[in-house]
Amino acid sequence: MRRVFYLKLCCLLFLMAGYVNVSAQQVLSKGKVVDNQNLPIPGASVAVKGEKQVASTNNNGEFAINVASTNAVLKVTFIGM
Repeated sequence: MRRVFYLKLCCLLFLMAGYVNVSAQQVLSKGKVVDNQNLPIPGASVAVKGEKQVASTNNNGEFAINVASTNAVLKVTFIGM
């Protein structure tokens, strides 16, 4: 009976360790949002499509956001002044 318990416990710990390792892999994506005259756009929102992560651009139009993969799609929105 103890042997079965320890076997189940080891399997559970193995599965949990794999899940934590996979879910913790993030990529920091940095960039700059500019308009058609190459001027920075401060206060624009940068979001990862399909996720809840959002970042805002600084006064120089620069942003940094964590994404799940290098293939993530970013959505930029800005409501004019």
